[in-house]
Amino acid sequence: MEFMKKKIMIIDDEKLILLSLSAALADNDHEINIAGNGTSALAQVADMPDYDVYVVDLTLPDINGLELIARLREISPNASFIVMSGRYPDRLALLAEVGNDFSFCQFIPKPFDFTQARQVIANLLEEDQ
Repeated sequence: MEFMKKKIMIIDDEKLILLSLSAALADNDHEINIAGNGTSALAQVADMPDYDVYVVDLTLPDINGLELIARLREISPNASFIVMSGRYPDRLALLAEVGNDFSFCQFIPKPFDFTQARQVIANLLEEDQ
């Protein structure tokens, strides 16, 4: 049986985060794609919708991160989602403001520790197996 790499898309308008996080996650088990805004992410997903994990910044220049997550979830209903934000200290604070409609999302506060980010993603990928 052929080994299938797990596909991860990172969506953030900060190039340093895109490059650093994709480098931190790079290994033989993952295929990492990046997008600098929501429009670019949706275009990439239209061509290749079978992502396992989306890591989405809440503050994008063109589409609200939560709106983008809702659209991506329609396209990739089996994917897992991680929200990144510097606006909220933790997941509970995020859910208190946006409501439980996004309770399926994991959360990584910015600035973040790359070890923590790798662990959150690894945990999600293990759950999917």
